[in-house]
Amino acid sequence: MTLERMITTDMSANMVSSLLKRRWSLKRIAQTIDAPVSFVQGIQAKKHVLTLADVTALAQATGQTAPLMIFNSITDIPSHVRPLFDVTRQSLEASSKLESSLRQKSPKRRRSGTKAA
Repeated sequence: MTLERMITTDMSANMVSSLLKRRWSLKRIAQTIDAPVSFVQGIQAKKHVLTLADVTALAQATGQTAPLMIFNSITDIPSHVRPLFDVTRQSLEASSKLESSLRQKSPKRRRSGTKAA
């Protein structure tokens, strides 16, 4: 089973909900995934599902990785696997921080001037 097929309507709605809690608007979410606002409203109503490309675009816009965003959208975790879930989340967060630090551009350096003879 591919990651694309694992994204459920509940997970998609949770992702949109978490973005709305971060003060994102429906319009901004729609623009980020290049979709109409009615599609995002359908996601909220659990009628539509985000694609992996949509999740990747939203994750990039929020400074996360797609796997971390998907992982954070999972809500029903049995208590006996909660410790494993938390360790996995910490690992994904560390990976996300490393990836974002590697993505930062280094400051432009000045060219050394040429010396006159």
